[in-house]
Parts: sequence; C-alpha cells; structure tokens
Amino acid sequence: MESNSDQTQIDKNLAGSVSDLRETPVILEPSHRTCIVCGCDNHHGMRVDFHAQADGSVTASFSCGNDYQGYPQTLHGGIIATLLDGAMTHCLFARRIIAVTAELTVRYVLPVQTCHPASIRAWIVKASPRLHILSSELVQDGEVRAKAQAKFRNMNSRTGLSGAS
Repeated sequence: MESNSDQTQIDKNLAGSVSDLRETPVILEPSHRTCIVCGCDNHHGMRVDFHAQADGSVTASFSCGNDYQGYPQTLHGGIIATLLDGAMTHCLFARRIIAVTAELTVRYVLPVQTCHPASIRAWIVKASPRLHILSSELVQDGEVRAKAQAKFRNMNSRTGLSGAS
C-alpha cells in the first residue's frame, strides 16, 4: 500500500499535465500511425480512439467485432491484452511521455462478448523519471471483464530505451 508521501509525489509529478486534460483526443505520436491498436494508417488495425479525461486517465470504446474472437462470441485474450496495453500507452502519450512496455500482467475476470461494445480505461499508478506503473481495465455491461498492470520504460532517441531500471 502506498504511503501518503508516495501519493503526494505522484500527484506533484502529474499535476501540470493533468490540469491540461479535458476529455480531449490523445494526440497520436507519429511513430504510431501504423499501430495495430490506434493507427489511422493501418487498414487492418482496430483504430481505437483514446480520449484524455480531466482526472488524468484515458478512455476509449471498442465494438468487439467478430473479427477479433477466439472462442465463438468471445473476444480473444490476446486482443484484450493488446487493448489494455494500448490504453496505458496512450495514458502516457497524453502526458507527452514516449515509453515501451517492460512488463504486462493481465487478469481475465469474465469473458468479453463479441458484437457488444466495451470501454477501456487506463491511469497512472506511480511515476518516476525512467519507469512508470500503470493500470487499465476493460468494462462491458457495467462489469470489469479484464484488468492489467504494466511497467513502462522511457524511450531514448539514440538507443530506444532509457538506462536499466
């Protein structure tokens, strides 16, 4: 459990960037134009449109089409993990942070039905200069169907990654 001083530091780290968020579209990084989750130039992608919220989270909706099923009428687990990871990435983009997933843990709570819309939400749990911990969830019919937590490492223009964490 986080101490009050840990939460205060997180709040200080995020204060400037959160105040600018007012349910606005997240600006897509040029490197993500062909992303399978959000890329507008990927004709086979999901084209999920993430929006920054006033509380610092990002949200999106997804139609859960049959093209993404594993078992009949059930969204494939890999697609679910991809959506949750993409939401957390966009939560960082909303703060102009470019980072890559270093670790991802997904918990599948209930099956996600295809042909039935779902919403995705992500938020920062803890931030430091090189490592960010985020959480996300996928909700359908008012129930959390899947949730994830991930660690992200900042990108470096020369090597692609920041120093070892």
